[in-house]
Amino acid sequence: TDGEEEEDEDERPVNTPTTSEDERLEKGMDKLTINPRIALKARVLKYLRLVRLLYPALRKRRITTFPNITRVSGESEVPSLQQIRVLDALIAHTQHFTDETDEIAGVLYTDDEGAVLARLEHLAEEVRKCVELTRKNWDGEEDEFSAWIDKWMVRWEDLDKG
Repeated sequence: TDGEEEEDEDERPVNTPTTSEDERLEKGMDKLTINPRIALKARVLKYLRLVRLLYPALRKRRITTFPNITRVSGESEVPSLQQIRVLDALIAHTQHFTDETDEIAGVLYTDDEGAVLARLEHLAEEVRKCVELTRKNWDGEEDEFSAWIDKWMVRWEDLDKG
């Protein structure tokens, strides 16, 4: 039996302080459960933080770059009807962001997970429309904002998956 114990000891991993700490953490994580309300609120916050990043980018790269009309503006400098429609839609979408954020806050208090998820989906739909609408600049060309918004959308879609 002494020989068997020696063989078992040889097969065991070396028990270093790091290894034993990692093993204890893994065992502890298996027992850890997250309160569903807290998990839902954390998910909502992740979405809202991304929306918060979108606002200044839209303002800087799209709204402030909208063709400006002055008394001395030539005909070529006046925004087209299509550009005006896109700006109007952009403003409407960002207003929906604000409205949905308020609605999400309200349903969080009711503890109705289904209602929260439905509101998040509605917010996601508005975000996708807004991003598609503003992906290209006012001249219909891609720019640095286009590349940024593509990366931003990858992060947004990752939230949708998780």
